[in-house]
Amino acid sequence: MRFPQELLTGIWHTTSIERFNKILETGYILAEPDISDESRWGTSSGSMHYPYVRKLGGVSLFDFRYFSPSKYSRQFSLSSWRYFVPVIEKWGTSIWIEIDYESLGNNFIAGNCLVKQWEHEKAWKHTIMPHIEAASMIPISTNLFKRVMISTSEYKKLKLYNFKVNIHL
Repeated sequence: MRFPQELLTGIWHTTSIERFNKILETGYILAEPDISDESRWGTSSGSMHYPYVRKLGGVSLFDFRYFSPSKYSRQFSLSSWRYFVPVIEKWGTSIWIEIDYESLGNNFIAGNCLVKQWEHEKAWKHTIMPHIEAASMIPISTNLFKRVMISTSEYKKLKLYNFKVNIHL
C-alpha cells in the first residue's frame, strides 16, 4: 500500500472514533485525556518507559511533510509508523486530524527539535518516532483543526470527514 498523499501536507494527530468524540465534547486534544493506561500507546512498561512526548506532558503529533516511507524505514527500521498509517487495525477506524500548528507558536516542537531534545536529555528509556513525531505542549483546541480525515480497515484510503458532528459507526 502506498503512503497516503494527504498526510504529506501537514501536521497530524491520530486517534480512535471514541477518543475523537471525547475531543469534540471537551473541545480539545488533551495530553492526559480521561482514558486508561491500558488503552494508551507504549504504557505497558510503566511511567519510566512512557513515550517521550507523554513524559514531557505534551500531545503527540506527526509531521510527514518531508517523509519518504522507504528512506525512513531504512534509516529507522525499528520505527513503527506502519502500525498506525493509515489505520490502526485493532481500532477498525482511525481519525486523522490536521492541526494548524503555526497557531501553537512556541508550544509546537517540530520533530527534528524533539529528537535533539530527547538526545540532549539522554531520555533513551522513553520511546520516540525520530523526526516524524512532533509535540504540542498545550491542549489543542478544535478551532485549530484544519481538516479531519477518516480511514477504515476495509477501505484504508483517507476520506475527508465533516468533523463538526460526532461519529457513530
